[in-house]
Amino acid sequence: MFYIIIKKVKDYSKNRYELKKYYNVGKLLLDADKHYGEEIINKYSKQLTIELGKGYTPTRLRYYRRF
Repeated sequence: MFYIIIKKVKDYSKNRYELKKYYNVGKLLLDADKHYGEEIINKYSKQLTIELGKGYTPTRLRYYRRF
């Protein structure tokens, strides 16, 4: 029983971190879109992939922006 509670707390913390990350990336993209247009997503996609690894495709960044 205790193990299940700890697992739920860990899952919540992990999900909370991921949601916060997605929200912040989306917010930055939305602000950048106002000044630089749609092409900024492709530029950020390439830059984030180089710096942080896989998972930052233009499609996914558009989803972050909508979020």
